[in-house]
Amino acid sequence: MPHAIASRWRILGAALVVQVTISVVTQGFPALAPFAKSDLALNRAEVGLFATILNVGTMVALLPAGWAVDFLGDRRVLVVGGIATGVAAAVAALAPQFAILVPLLILIGVAAATPTPAGSTAIISAFGGRDRGLIMSIRQTGIPMGGALAALLLPPIALAVGWRHALECAGGVAVLGALLGSVLLRHRGERPPRPLPREAGSLRSVATRDATYIGLAAIFLTLGQFVLVTYIALYLFETRHVALAVGSLFLVTANVGGIMGRMLWGTISDRLFHGRRRAPLIVVSVSAAVGFALLAWLPRATPAYAILLLVLLLGTTVIGWNGIYITLLSEIAPPDKRGRSVAYGMTISQVGIFGGPVAFGALVDATGSYQLAWSAVSVSMLAAAALLRQVSERGPLAPAPLPAGAV
Repeated sequence: MPHAIASRWRILGAALVVQVTISVVTQGFPALAPFAKSDLALNRAEVGLFATILNVGTMVALLPAGWAVDFLGDRRVLVVGGIATGVAAAVAALAPQFAILVPLLILIGVAAATPTPAGSTAIISAFGGRDRGLIMSIRQTGIPMGGALAALLLPPIALAVGWRHALECAGGVAVLGALLGSVLLRHRGERPPRPLPREAGSLRSVATRDATYIGLAAIFLTLGQFVLVTYIALYLFETRHVALAVGSLFLVTANVGGIMGRMLWGTISDRLFHGRRRAPLIVVSVSAAVGFALLAWLPRATPAYAILLLVLLLGTTVIGWNGIYITLLSEIAPPDKRGRSVAYGMTISQVGIFGGPVAFGALVDATGSYQLAWSAVSVSMLAAAALLRQVSERGPLAPAPLPAGAV
């Protein structure tokens, strides 16, 4: 039993390390966007594209990654994905022009599609239902942790030696994280590859009504998340004359709020809602709508500390929801389809990740005002709540045994 418990925590540790280090790359683009804006002569819509276009690759690769997890094993997918992300980031840093950079960013997104289906499938199998929401949320803190590290470390590097060298450093971190994850799991066996059944390539086995509604709601939730992290520093710089280095601290604060929120909502869903995930997701959506409305209509004289507090609270909601969302997708699927169910829901959500910031930037460019754009994001959070109300939740599945080849 002690060995089994230690094994479970090694699984969590490896999944978290790889997620954090990959997220230093993927979440690093919003932190580097203000620096790349002048170097690449980008308008605001192109800033959104720079920060999120990699998610086009993630959207394309998520379902194949989910199938790879279900049939090849979590460990292989997790480690190979981390190494590939780091190498792709280093190559992208060499691109001389934005037109050449864009396909390389998409390639980064392809590699970065791996940690969520791989790590989530391992954890949902290893840990019981009572604390599953919290454990999954701990793993999902890897994304805002990586975002916070990127916002804290990459801007100073970009100021000192340029954003390209900062991106190379982020790529090196991703490779090191994958190697560390492999070391954490070096004593674990790996199950032999399973034969791919005839129906594995069909979406019908995972594209259920509930999974589709959950994915559609996530379009709007991810829109809010990535608009906030992409534009908060630029918004403060352009409207309140906050220096970019100081604005990056607001981005750090948003990600710290996300870390707190993922732990908080995971615990609330396990304890207060007794393993239900839908209701806390609706609470998150409505709370985020209020937060974005406040951000849109803040008086000009609002002190910086009040804006910082609002950004922190927004981070707890619009960045803090992901853990219980992944748990919900995992729990509505049969054990042998969990990787694909997570991948299916996340594939749909990618529309909000790369489409939202581009649309937000285009709206600001067209109107010359952030106020209308933040208000539109607030309305989109209410749309997420309406979609989640359509989900029929059965509650957490019975705890699954730890498979021999998990991660």
